[in-house]
Amino acid sequence: MKKHFRDKYDVLDLDVVIYIKNFSKIGGIETWTYYTCKKYNVGQITVLYNFGDKEQLERLEKVANLIQYTGQEFHCNKIIFGAPVFIDMDLYRMADKRYLINHVCYGDANNQEVFEIPELDGNFAVSDYCRDSCKKRMLGDIVTLYNPVEIDKPEKVLKLITACRWAKTKGNQQMLDFADRLDKKGIRYIWFVFTDEEPEYHSPNMVFMKPRLDLSSIIAECDWGIEFSKLESYGLFPVECLILGTPVVLTDLPVFREIGISEDNALFYDWELNGPDVSELLNVKKVKYTPPSSDELYKELLGWVILKW
Repeated sequence: MKKHFRDKYDVLDLDVVIYIKNFSKIGGIETWTYYTCKKYNVGQITVLYNFGDKEQLERLEKVANLIQYTGQEFHCNKIIFGAPVFIDMDLYRMADKRYLINHVCYGDANNQEVFEIPELDGNFAVSDYCRDSCKKRMLGDIVTLYNPVEIDKPEKVLKLITACRWAKTKGNQQMLDFADRLDKKGIRYIWFVFTDEEPEYHSPNMVFMKPRLDLSSIIAECDWGIEFSKLESYGLFPVECLILGTPVVLTDLPVFREIGISEDNALFYDWELNGPDVSELLNVKKVKYTPPSSDELYKELLGWVILKW
């Protein structure tokens, strides 16, 4: 649907209007508005708002007509207020029929002031529990109207993981730049970064957490392990990933080739991040890998140490 920004002197003729004063970054009323429009809208629902979160509005404009309310005159057949505090008498007078859907429970409201609300053609609450709570604060009949739920079809979200010090030699800037490429490409992902420091600015899809020693179950559930070190003598983290079946994204260092990491189980980039397009990460597959072994030599070494001790 197209978002409409009208001059305040325009007079609009609308069918059904849902009025939400403010769309927060996250919240139940915001989700209810989206689900309602997505499930029942056939072009006749207009969502009226004063201000709101950009992402909430961008999602909503796909399923409803949006109008930012700045005092315009309009007429509508029905207006639905999303809360008692949203009832605007100017908007009330512009509608033929007026409805209220209560989303808030007031708990023990016996000693709280009763809402003074104008006459409505329908007063609803999203559950029996909510209805009983609202009856303590407003007069008249309230009917239970359960929330519709119209969940979007799940899309694949890449799960990425890194475990290293947050340092230049570990490719911290490369990590931020790589996340920026993923964002610009519109790739859906969440990147778990286990490290000792969190930068001030980073992609919202990067989740920074304190280091921990029990990462094997998390690594096994991820799609890619990522490490952009400038220099490594071995590289335990990518080896751990590969043993657990998780392919890796790496700087193309000689040691990685030496220990059997190849294009069969990795994507390689140079220090300037020249390499495959980031869309290659969408080609997810579990891998098999066996690291080189010096088992016999270790047994001999440790046995010698024990005898000398």
